[in-house]
Formats: sequence, C-alpha cells, structure tokens
Amino acid sequence: MKRFENKAALVTGAAKGIGFATAERLCAEGASVVVADYDLEGAKKACQTLNDAGGNAVAVYFNAAELESSRDLAAHTLKNFGRIDVVVNNAGYADPKRDADLLHADLDYFDEVFHVMVRSMMVITQQAVAWMTANGGGAIVNVASIGGLTGNLTGCYYGICKAGSVNFTRYVATQYGKAGVRCNCVAPGLVLTPAAERSLTDEYKELFIAHNAVDYAGQPEDIAGEIAFLASDDARYVTRRRLHLPQSDGQRHARFCGRTGYVQIKENTVQAKAPQTVSITAGTTQQPSLSVFTALYVETGKRIRRPVKRI
Repeated sequence: MKRFENKAALVTGAAKGIGFATAERLCAEGASVVVADYDLEGAKKACQTLNDAGGNAVAVYFNAAELESSRDLAAHTLKNFGRIDVVVNNAGYADPKRDADLLHADLDYFDEVFHVMVRSMMVITQQAVAWMTANGGGAIVNVASIGGLTGNLTGCYYGICKAGSVNFTRYVATQYGKAGVRCNCVAPGLVLTPAAERSLTDEYKELFIAHNAVDYAGQPEDIAGEIAFLASDDARYVTRRRLHLPQSDGQRHARFCGRTGYVQIKENTVQAKAPQTVSITAGTTQQPSLSVFTALYVETGKRIRRPVKRI
C-alpha cells in the first residue's frame, strides 16, 4: 500500500520548484493533491503532468498576499477531495533588490513578504487544523530556509519571516500534538530550483558545493523526499522537528558574497586578500554573523560593503 493512499494533500507554491516536486512525490505515493499557486496556468500544466503520470491533482489559484485566498484553500481541498490530511506550506517570495541590509531595505516590502510567507501559512494552517483535530489528525510541513536560522548581509526581512516559520512550527506541534496533528519544517540551503538556476552564477554554485557535505547541490526532488517522509506515517513519532538540508558546514562556510576583498575565517583567524568577489568562509567553530565583519574591520581596517548578490 502506498503511504498516502486515500489521503488528500494541499501544497502551496506548487507550480514548480520544491512545491511541484513535492506534489509529484505525494501523487506518486497515492495522494490526491491540490496544486495551489499564483501562476494558475503553471499550476494547470503541473496538474496535467501529474495526472498524465497516473496522479490525481487539481489546480487552484492562490494569492498568498490576499487573506481570503489563504482562507479558502482548505475549503477548496475539502470540496475537491472531501478531506485534508497533509498541508505543505511552501509558497514564498523574495526580492533581493528590496531586501538589502537593514538600513537600505524597503520597509513596505516587509509587509508584502510577511503576508506571503507568514500570515498565509498561519491562516492556511488554522483552517486545516480545525478539520484535522475533528477528524483524527493530520500532518503539516512548513518550508523554511537556512536563512531563518542564521544571519546574513542581506535578506533581513526574508530571514525574519523564515524564522517565524520555524517557530510557528513549534507552536502548532505543541498546541495540537495531543489532537493528532504533527507539524514539522524543513530548512533547505541551496536548492537548484528554476529560480536559483536563473539567478545564480556557476561560481556561486561551485562555492556552495565545495563546502557541502556531498559533492553536489540539492535538487527540488531531494527536499520533496524529506517533506514526504515528514508528512507520512513513517514519521508518526516525529513532530516539532526542523530538518536542515543539506547539512555540513556548507551554509556556514559559503554564505556571503560581495566586492571588497576575499575574506577567509579559518581556525579563528582572519585573512584579507586583494579585492575581488568576496567569499566569506567560516571555520567549524564559528558561524558567520556581523561579528565576523567586525573582526575583519579590526584586523584590516577595511570596511565591508553591501554584497553584490545574496546566496
């Protein structure tokens, strides 16, 4: 018997990337899936692919920035499949140009990203949990990010929202575990989604891979496998957990890029080299943070400017 046979799942941001890979995995394992996405045409194409492969998927328009759209998703799932056993809160939003360091970030952008990544997650989960607690339970998996666990030179608002996703997971798991609802999250590092493939250069990808625990970058299917596990009965004794993907010191080693000089932090020493694309590498005993750059300033007297690209 397939793990999700006779179960229904709701996956947000499922037209492509991690969301689509998750919907594909759940369908392959027997679930009926609502593919919810802002890109309705993309969601329909995704469903066509899933259904052609023998799955049972329906596309639903979903605008995470709109409160009513989030409230309606559970109802859409119940209308189509009569139940809601799994929710994967994957919808996300990032605009590096507007989400710089704190002094240069666009404050209006915070409201946008908060609604998309935090409020929508909370509302969808609220609606789903109401049904789950009355019908024997269910599983919720939130897609966070390594950016919600550490500091970075840019992406302040994104990181705040992803940190909210991590802690929201703990609250849901704590409050509704006795009612049969499990809630976990995954916090991926670099995953080669279509968006990442478009925005990252080969140099950046190689930098991540060089410090990864395995000799390759993650694919959406890798994350989908972990999500499927957490959503399945194989993880019936797992709740309130956060999975880091991948996990070496890769994210700690290769986090920041800019244009002032090459900075290497290794065995608690700081070295600065000639100006070029900056790669800041942290040793296993120290995680990159603003203190790293303070140390660099003291050591070299050089100011670290804003990064060119956030990884």
